[in-house]
Amino acid sequence: MNILFTLKSFAVGGVEKVTLQLANKFKEEGHHVLVFALCSPTLGESSHHVLQGIDIYIGNGGKVSKYNIDAYSSIVASFSPDVIINQWGQNFYPLRLIRKVVDQDKIKVITVLHCSPKMNGRLYTLIRTLTDSCNLWERMVIKGKLFLTRIASKLCLTYNYVYSDCFVLLSESFIDDFKEYVYLKNYRKLKVIHNPITTLEQTNSDSLAKDNIALFVGRIDENKNVSRIIEVWNKLKRCNSEWTLRIIGDGAELQNVKRKASMYNLCNVEFLGFQDPRNYSAPPMGMSNRLTVVLQQELH
Repeated sequence: MNILFTLKSFAVGGVEKVTLQLANKFKEEGHHVLVFALCSPTLGESSHHVLQGIDIYIGNGGKVSKYNIDAYSSIVASFSPDVIINQWGQNFYPLRLIRKVVDQDKIKVITVLHCSPKMNGRLYTLIRTLTDSCNLWERMVIKGKLFLTRIASKLCLTYNYVYSDCFVLLSESFIDDFKEYVYLKNYRKLKVIHNPITTLEQTNSDSLAKDNIALFVGRIDENKNVSRIIEVWNKLKRCNSEWTLRIIGDGAELQNVKRKASMYNLCNVEFLGFQDPRNYSAPPMGMSNRLTVVLQQELH
C-alpha cells in the first residue's frame, strides 16, 4: 500500500513524533510511505528525528498556492497513493489542497485532529490575551476576534469532516466536544485512535536516591502554556530553593519563556533544549510526591 502523510511542517512536536512512528512502522511492514509538509520548520524547530528511507517533500507555506498544487499533483501522479493521512485536522488548507488534486472517489483521505475540537493555537492565544488584558476597549476587541475565530474553527472542522473519508480524534472524551462544537446530520465517519506509545526499557529506581529535580518535557509553544509553569515556579521559589526546574524541549515560545524566567530572577531553572529521552528518563532524575502535589495544586 502507498501511504502519503500530509502535515503542516516536520518540526519538533507531537504530530511529528506520531508521524515518525507510524511512517517507520508502515515502512517496516512493507508499505511505501511519503511525507509532504506544507511549511518549512521555523528557526529553532527543525526536526531532530529521522525517517528511515522515507522521502520528505516541503511546500512553500500553509496555503493552497500554485506551487503547492503543482508540487502535490506531481507527488500524487508519481507515487499513486492508496491512502492520504491529513495530520493537520484543525486547518482548512491541507484538505483543500488535497481536494484540488485528488478526486474524493479515487483515493481515501483520513483526517486526524491532534487537539481538542474546542481549542487550537489561535483560540488559546486570544483567550490568554483576554485574561491578561485590563483595558475595557481592548477586551471588547479581543472578544470580537475570539467570536469570529471560533466560527472559523467550526467551519474548518466541518469542511474537513465532510470532505474526508474518515475523521479521527485522539480520545473518546473528544467525541462529545466535537458534536457540541460541529453541527452535522450524522457522525458516522468519526473514529477514535489513540496516539501510538513507545516506551524505553526502565530500571526499577525506587530504591535509588533521586535528585531534587522537577522536569518538563514537551514542545514550547502557546498550546503547552510553559509560561504558566514559570509563574508557578516563581510562587514556589521560597519553599523550593533546593529544587531545580529543568525544561526540555524547543519551540517558538522558548525565548519568551526564558525572558519570563529572567524577569522573575529565577536561578534554579535550566533550559536544556531538545534531548534524547534516554538522557532524562534515567535515574536519579525524579520528583518527590510532596512537590508534585504542590505543583498540581498551583497549576489548577
